[in-house]
Amino acid sequence: MELRFEENRDDRHDGLILQMRRFQASRDLTMITPGREIHVERGERIFLNFRYRFTREAFRWLATEHAGLKMVVEIPSADGRFVTAVCIK
Repeated sequence: MELRFEENRDDRHDGLILQMRRFQASRDLTMITPGREIHVERGERIFLNFRYRFTREAFRWLATEHAGLKMVVEIPSADGRFVTAVCIK
């Protein structure tokens, strides 16, 4: 089994990064979920949820230019990795 993570730059705006995850079976598998079995053949790929990461500048652009919001205040997390923004329309 292989689980791959890939990041691609989104050319629509600087600072937008698309994160994709994919699972590929190296042998035939049977996965059991509540109420059903899922058969996965060797070599089959399953694409998992994707998400975006973005720089603080790209986040500001998304909120203000793209969504039309006005940022009232930005509150960074204690470790500086995240920011909470209070916005108005």
